[in-house]
Amino acid sequence: MTRKSPDKDNTISRTGFWPGPLVFLWQLYLCIMLCFTIFRLLLLVQEFEAIQYLPAGEAPLLLLKSFLMGLRFDTVASGYLLVLPFLLLSASALIGSGTLLIRRVALWVAILPTLFAFFTCAANLPFFHHFYVQLNVSVFDSSGSGDSNFLWEMIFGEWRYYWGLAPLLLAAWLFISTGVRQFRRYLSADANQAKGASVWQFLAFAMLLFLGIWGRLPWQPNLTGSAAFSSGYGLPDQLGLNPFYTFVNSVAESFDPRKTGADFMDDEVAVRNVR
Repeated sequence: MTRKSPDKDNTISRTGFWPGPLVFLWQLYLCIMLCFTIFRLLLLVQEFEAIQYLPAGEAPLLLLKSFLMGLRFDTVASGYLLVLPFLLLSASALIGSGTLLIRRVALWVAILPTLFAFFTCAANLPFFHHFYVQLNVSVFDSSGSGDSNFLWEMIFGEWRYYWGLAPLLLAAWLFISTGVRQFRRYLSADANQAKGASVWQFLAFAMLLFLGIWGRLPWQPNLTGSAAFSSGYGLPDQLGLNPFYTFVNSVAESFDPRKTGADFMDDEVAVRNVR
């Protein structure tokens, strides 16, 4: 009769160096990044004619910079989408006492907001084609202009834009299937995960998540929601942005009086400048 190795029991919930919960989150991150990149490629294909307005010798480099900058914006968006599932799974793993409900909640907390993020990417395709800017809070402006159905008519009223539903459904299927499959592998681990998890590993992952949400390394410039970078050409500047990031960022700024208010100069200064 062979005796089980204690190390084997203690590492059931681990995959390599990382504990099971962190491997699960890493798989979700890769899937989200892949889907965001697919939507960016589709946007480039949709606006392919605009490439002719770029300098012939600089176009490939400008587009490459857009996609590289897009990875930063996508990482920020992915970090925000995964931060709450990370906190829930960390608590579940470190407690290690039958927290199946917390894990299931973490799964759906990861899935539902991410599906909304994919929806914004799909809705951004017709929106960008009309306005040549990434999706933002202005989509709600039509509700106060007497035409509250403008946005939905723009997206769903033109059958030529229905092709955007295909990548949306594909991204949703890919993410849900990946999430559920990895989640089942995660649940098949030892219920007492604390034996296979290290607090320091969770802290290291938390640091990586923080850097992802911060969107830059100490020597890199801050990200802004108006353009990926300034090249002087509309398509490269906009292509690197993440529609979910620009939409959420613009909604948040709409509640900031400093961003929405109008600042007028003093009357005397205005008259003096005119003279």
